[in-house]
Amino acid sequence: MVRAVNAERQAAGLPAYKIDERLMAVARAHAQDMARRGYMAHTTPEGRSYSDRLAATGIEPAWRGENIMLSVSPAEEAVEESLTWWLDDPPHRDNILHPQHTHIGVGVAQRPEGWYVFVMDLVKY
Repeated sequence: MVRAVNAERQAAGLPAYKIDERLMAVARAHAQDMARRGYMAHTTPEGRSYSDRLAATGIEPAWRGENIMLSVSPAEEAVEESLTWWLDDPPHRDNILHPQHTHIGVGVAQRPEGWYVFVMDLVKY
């Protein structure tokens, strides 16, 4: 996913994202939570936002964005489907190609039905 996103950024004349392990952990935890509890939202049922999740890990970005996606496709197609959907949707595409974002974290989890939950967290420090 990160390679494909960076290829899109390069095609748009933007620098590649740097993978951030803290963002990877935040994205993975949110994907796992959504998969386990069966919801799809940027905010948890308790009201914990993306900003709250970042702050809890000490991340205080100057810019931030988050994309989430549920894919019912098989594993080999789910990444491509999610990225294609994000790139075809203007607000999600804008997040991916935002010139202020510099770092990326991606998380994926599988729901009991076999569906995949993706979270892409983007920031600028």
